[in-house]
Amino acid sequence: MPSWRAILIFKRVRKLYFAYNILLQNKKYTRKQKFWVRPMFTQRMRHLQGASDNLVVEMQTTDREEFFNYFRMTPELFEELLSLVGPLIDKQELCRVPISSRTRLQLVLHWLASGDSMASFSYAFRIGANTASKIIKETCTALWKVLKDRVFLQSTDENWQKVADNFERICQFPNCIGAVDGKHIMIQACI
Repeated sequence: MPSWRAILIFKRVRKLYFAYNILLQNKKYTRKQKFWVRPMFTQRMRHLQGASDNLVVEMQTTDREEFFNYFRMTPELFEELLSLVGPLIDKQELCRVPISSRTRLQLVLHWLASGDSMASFSYAFRIGANTASKIIKETCTALWKVLKDRVFLQSTDENWQKVADNFERICQFPNCIGAVDGKHIMIQACI
């Protein structure tokens, strides 16, 4: 004859089993993935309506001033930067056509120039917001690897003093080694 503890355990297990089956049968608790890629973010839609294949190409050919405003660089400088960083951010085609290194660099440069939200870049470039976030991280890392030795000074007191002197001469702002253009930064005075 089974003990009362064994009977209680059996009843609890049976209740859990029935509850689990009810949850499985109830459709609102099971979530089905609707898309591998949302239809508006497919390669076809990116080519037809994405900023990289439409707006940027138009600015590059007809309005260089707007291209400069959009990326904060000339088309020639963009091509030079793409040739440097392109091999590091280019992806291989496995099961889908990857986002091109050109589009990746355009996305990052426009993000650096404007600082808009991931949602706005997602819709403009026709890629997912999470994908845009990953592209920005990967491309900024690649840009740093390629440009750190070409652009940045060796960190010596003399080099920083020259930068501060030039900044004071040009902007009449002493003891400063740089400025951020086009960004609003809150600064609180220490009391």
